[in-house]
Amino acid sequence: MKSLKVLCYTILSGVIMLSSCTKSELSSPLKPIATLDTNATDLVNTPFGWIPRANVHLVEEGSHLRIQNNHVYKMRDGTNEQLDDFGTRMIPILNAFQRRHFEPNPYALSKISQGKGDYAGENTNWLTYAQFVNTTGTPISNFSTTWIVPTNPTTNHGQTLYIFNGMEVNAGTDIIQPVLQWGTNPYGGGINGWEVANWYVWTDANGNSQASVKLPKVEVYTSNSLQGVITLVSAGASYVYTSSFPSLGNTLTVENGADPNQSTEAMTTIAQQTAAYETLEAYSGPVGSPPPLYSTDYPPDFQVKMTNITIGPAAVANYFDFNTYANTVNNFGESTTIVNNSANGGEVDINFHPNNALINGQTSYYFSSTQDGGGGQITAAGPTVSVTVSAGGPPPGNYTTTFNLNSAYFTDGTSSIDVSSGTVTKTLVMPSSHSTGWTGNFSESNNDGSGGISVK
Repeated sequence: MKSLKVLCYTILSGVIMLSSCTKSELSSPLKPIATLDTNATDLVNTPFGWIPRANVHLVEEGSHLRIQNNHVYKMRDGTNEQLDDFGTRMIPILNAFQRRHFEPNPYALSKISQGKGDYAGENTNWLTYAQFVNTTGTPISNFSTTWIVPTNPTTNHGQTLYIFNGMEVNAGTDIIQPVLQWGTNPYGGGINGWEVANWYVWTDANGNSQASVKLPKVEVYTSNSLQGVITLVSAGASYVYTSSFPSLGNTLTVENGADPNQSTEAMTTIAQQTAAYETLEAYSGPVGSPPPLYSTDYPPDFQVKMTNITIGPAAVANYFDFNTYANTVNNFGESTTIVNNSANGGEVDINFHPNNALINGQTSYYFSSTQDGGGGQITAAGPTVSVTVSAGGPPPGNYTTTFNLNSAYFTDGTSSIDVSSGTVTKTLVMPSSHSTGWTGNFSESNNDGSGGISVK
């Protein structure tokens, strides 16, 4: 998530319960991943942006968070034993009208242009997202999204990808977010794969970013189905929410410390979350890094479909309307497409690649004189792609290019093109994943020719 910039502060203490797909849906059992040196002062990558390592707080199994006396404490489950003090929380004062109606802050409507990032200047890493800001005066009672874990990126240059649906306080002071992540980080145990992490993030009394993550993090796999659900349990002068990937089991709970004997699951409070998001956030590598620098650092899939979007109650759903935003510094046309703006079964597609057809991230691929073999991925949004294969050079040389599809076919039923001194064009039928692999070869009788493949 982008780092939060305090514009107006709201009272909050909350319930966050984060989980994911059932154990039976995973190809291996749950396993804990992570340790963290919380004494270090270097900056680390989180869904909250770049923040000091000491500001990332681990909530291990058997513990939860409690908001009390303007502090965030880690508590042992089932007891009143305090395990750690994670520091202060900003506590603003809102009157009754503000608490119930919470007029949207216009500065919260454009996350990219706000200059987010307490420690690294503007956070340009919220690359693309869809946003709905609730202005009805009726709180959002539920917000859910279903998506499929994408294919692993083709290459690994140290990038980190975050995909999530979430809800945020209008003032931008906190966010509830069940997050799907790819890549390594100091709190993730160093895997190069997909995992689910459960986050609650807030702004402290000094305006600095703080983040908490529930352990164990859970490794998930390509094609697993995830559903992020945020539910308003109760509303009034303050608000109670749960946020979960149902049935996974690693729940993060934040409770109100006003009454140590209260139920941690149903009696906690948090400020009204008025903005709902579907987001792609990505980093190319080290601290302060820009978005990914290689198209192959994204999944080869053209997009991740955020589907079955549901938001309620009817008083909010009747005015539901996602708007899309894209960062001006993304490198590969990362974008968001609203397929169905319905509040019951809606769909927002987050596109990793441009809508036009690409081969290895470009419109053309050429074999070099030192590399007669090649391969990679063809991606496209549309159902078909025109593929042109060429080979040529000065006479009397012989020049041949061979092109083979890995898991797709041309409209003539073949899966290859062979060209000798000329060009051949065929129409490729794209798989439903909007991506297919390819291999190829160029040969010549001298060093004067060239071969290539172009797509459109």
